[in-house]
Amino acid sequence: MALPADEVGKANKAGVELLKSLREEFASEETKIVISGAMGPLGDAYQLSEETRDGDGRSSGSGSRLEDVMGCYRGQVAALAEAGADMISIMTVTSTDEAVAAVLLAREASLPVWVSFTVETDGKLLDGRTGERFINDVDDATDRYASYFGINCAHPTHFLDALRGLSKEARARIREVRVNASDKSHAELDESEELDRGDPKVLGGLHAKIRELLPRLCVVGGCCGTDEEHVREMAKVLLE
Repeated sequence: MALPADEVGKANKAGVELLKSLREEFASEETKIVISGAMGPLGDAYQLSEETRDGDGRSSGSGSRLEDVMGCYRGQVAALAEAGADMISIMTVTSTDEAVAAVLLAREASLPVWVSFTVETDGKLLDGRTGERFINDVDDATDRYASYFGINCAHPTHFLDALRGLSKEARARIREVRVNASDKSHAELDESEELDRGDPKVLGGLHAKIRELLPRLCVVGGCCGTDEEHVREMAKVLLE
């Protein structure tokens, strides 16, 4: 059941206040902490929707569609900005309209923003677009306002080959990766009755290849199925 808009705003403000208290406790000169106000897709990121995309995955081309999406996100961005978030993020997004709306609203609020999309086992978005196509579509519609892009909710084996096929410019725009523990597809994970933790050491080791392909990588973390062990193995590789 969807929460009313005012309840969403209250939840976002409470989340930022909690993070601010943690920052006061743990931040230091060596450990900077940035509070990112996170948003997500309006629908199911793993199911194509005619309402949100046309046949080849581009923005619907309808100004009313983008305006509707911005209306859905506007209160959330305003609440995060008012509460003191340092930046805005939207993750697990595959709709151009939703990504563009988040970026434009962040710009209105004078906040940095980053956009993280998810891919299938072939390294492409659900509608068949490449990551480069998605990045270019969003950048073209927003005058490249997004600080950077990312990939989340996918195993490295799903997107390493796809990264090799991207242009140097596109790879430079991807600066965040948050991976799944399991190498199963989204459909397989949806049907799983037990958590698949995968192999933390293997997952960590694959980050050496990710680092080689993404020269400006600066944000790394875990997504579905990961825990402290997975993140620790990633850190071992990336801090070598």
